[in-house]
Amino acid sequence: MHDLTAPCIRCGFCLEACPTFVLTGDEARSPRGRIHLAKAAMFQGGAEAFDTCLGCLACETACPSGVRYREILEHARARLEAERPRPGLRALLAVVTRPRLLRPAILMAGLLPGRHLPGWLARAFGGIGPARLPEAAKHPGWAPYDGPTPRGTVPVLRGCAMDVLFPHVHEATERLLARVGFRAGWSNGCCGALHSHAGFTSQGGGMAERHGPDVLTNSAGCGSHIPGSEDVTTFLLRNGLEKMLTRALPRPRRVAYMDACHLVHGQRVLDPPRRLLRAVPGLELMELDDCHCCGSAGLYSMLQPTTAEALLDRKWQSVLRTGASILAVGNPGCLSWLAERAEGSTVRVAHTLELLEEAFDH
Repeated sequence: MHDLTAPCIRCGFCLEACPTFVLTGDEARSPRGRIHLAKAAMFQGGAEAFDTCLGCLACETACPSGVRYREILEHARARLEAERPRPGLRALLAVVTRPRLLRPAILMAGLLPGRHLPGWLARAFGGIGPARLPEAAKHPGWAPYDGPTPRGTVPVLRGCAMDVLFPHVHEATERLLARVGFRAGWSNGCCGALHSHAGFTSQGGGMAERHGPDVLTNSAGCGSHIPGSEDVTTFLLRNGLEKMLTRALPRPRRVAYMDACHLVHGQRVLDPPRRLLRAVPGLELMELDDCHCCGSAGLYSMLQPTTAEALLDRKWQSVLRTGASILAVGNPGCLSWLAERAEGSTVRVAHTLELLEEAFDH
């Protein structure tokens, strides 16, 4: 642990980048404070500090010393899990990372008032209060499309949450790849990101290795966790989709783009989604004035609902200030979390790839 924490020079550049510090002003809820607790081996005593971290990695982007905060956080949570095992959290992970269990759980959640998990059950699963369970997105489907003869097959992660909550995003991914001449070869199974984030690092790492280093991902959290993976937007940009989009029929729309934390801070993917969206005729791309995490952060919105809601409020006000009618984002957790807030509003929340395929699908 000392080798990981030693590069921290306590300069404070991470403070304003950290959503929980900005929200609370509490040094213990900043990367610098958490690193100090880890260096002093105060894991049990600092449990709340580590539990309330979103793991958004914005501090890594801000850090001038190259501190590998993700590894510090995962190590700290692994130590905590060893010191205070939470079988409820392990059970929750078992459900949300297995599509065959998650699908019926989502259906049964529709029977709960407001889709809210009762407080006693949330606490049994390792949470601290009632949480709202996500809902599978409804989509009218795509018009038939026959692409050119494929010039190759590329592995694409199917994953768990995306496959259950947003299967139409997988369809959009497959169609866009076909447009640039590739067939999607689906790699099934969870990537293990949620396990690693929760402290089950060995299990999470093993799950990531099953997919190989060259897999394409349309989920920011998954892509950030699998070494050597590539975001689909980067692949599409490199293979000519930008030029193809410029020939699509104009559809005037104002779209706000939100950087999913693990896409921009984990994978360092900033320009490809923006370039592709800007290529769509009639699409006006807007930037948000709030760069912090939306509060979804994997299981965070379930385990820390109060903080997550506060961050969601900040983000949603930023969305509204753009005057956009659509919010584009590249991660299923963010999609589900923000779509919940969008209910009853005039703003639609959509995956970036969904919007790109819509440019062709009339």
